[in-house]
This record gives sequence, structure tokens and C-alpha cells, in this order.
Amino acid sequence: MTTITDVAAAAGVSVATVSRALRGLDHVRPQTREKWLDSPAGILAFRRSDVECWLNTGSEPARLPVGQVLLRSVTEGQGDLLPPNSAAWVVTS
Repeated sequence: MTTITDVAAAAGVSVATVSRALRGLDHVRPQTREKWLDSPAGILAFRRSDVECWLNTGSEPARLPVGQVLLRSVTEGQGDLLPPNSAAWVVTS
């Protein structure tokens, strides 16, 4: 399972920054906040360069953005669906 530590490492920020961003606190620099993408409920998504990381914390599969899936945290994901409690890294440009 993907953890907040994994998300922080992939985004190049601290665990505390991820926690503050998830809680919507103001103590996150604007240039850091810009990495976080608008996403459906239960999804945490951020961009780093041309790669997006999507973390599905919900109970239903979620549709990934259009692009090439580089890596999935679980093997049961198919096509453009991301299973619950899993993450995927997608090249979007």
C-alpha cells in the first residue's frame, strides 16, 4: 500500500508538507501547492515534470488521466482504472 511517505518522496517534499496540503492548511508555499492537481473525491494527485502520481484512497476504482502508465502499486489495475487503495504514475505529455 502507498503511504504518505511514498507520496512525499515522489513529490520531492516533506511528509509534513504533504500532511498540511491534504488538510488544506495555508502553510504550504504556492509553488509547492501548484504541484497538487484538482482531482475527484478520494484521489490525491500531483504533478512532477511530465509525470502525474494518482493515489486512490477511496472505495471505488478511479479513472486515470490519459497517458502512459509507468508504474502501478498493485497488479490488478487494468486499462485506465485505478483500484481502491493503490497508486499509479502516469506520463501525461
